[in-house]
Amino acid sequence: MIPAESFWTHSLRKLPEGRAITRILAAAIQAVEPGEAVRRYVHRQEDTLTIAGLSYDLSAFSRVHLLGIGKASLPMAEALAELVGHHLTGGLVVTKHSPMASQFPFPIIQGGHPVPDERS
Repeated sequence: MIPAESFWTHSLRKLPEGRAITRILAAAIQAVEPGEAVRRYVHRQEDTLTIAGLSYDLSAFSRVHLLGIGKASLPMAEALAELVGHHLTGGLVVTKHSPMASQFPFPIIQGGHPVPDERS
């Protein structure tokens, strides 16, 4: 959760509605955070993964791979990997910026976006 205080600027301190504005900004940023977006639409109960109302029995699959492409793919992949858990057997994430170290058992590579570059 992003603290409202992180938006507390000199200008907002002068406004009577400054505190309300910071709370609104924090809530708006949290609402569009990619990992939170995944968690709103993907749920897991035991071996049943439900995505936007469609259910999948994870135990019926011998392999589950994750593919993520784009700037928001890394936080979305992290949320999905957490939900899928030990059923996740592989995958690939292509993102504009990636951390030096990764907890994923598959590659995370960098690629230019929206125009492909030498990293792509």
